[in-house]
Amino acid sequence: MEWAHVAEIFGFKPGGLGYVESLSLVLTAQIAGALYLHAASRSVAPGFPRVLAALPVIASNLAAPLLFTRRRDETTIVLVAFNTAWLTR
Repeated sequence: MEWAHVAEIFGFKPGGLGYVESLSLVLTAQIAGALYLHAASRSVAPGFPRVLAALPVIASNLAAPLLFTRRRDETTIVLVAFNTAWLTR
């Protein structure tokens, strides 16, 4: 058995983030996005400027499921996509 195969079993992807690192990055981005939106809601005028201020958080929420491997992390992809949509509502 090759070491690359053993490493992949434990969640390490060659040239990329593992499962735990990806999940930690998504959770950190969600918390940072929530804090940013909370601060921006107090300082940015309502309407179009507030929508523009929220675009970086929306972009990070759309990119979050792409951090996981399709063939192995299907449940995580669905949960991350659902929770990011639910939390940003």
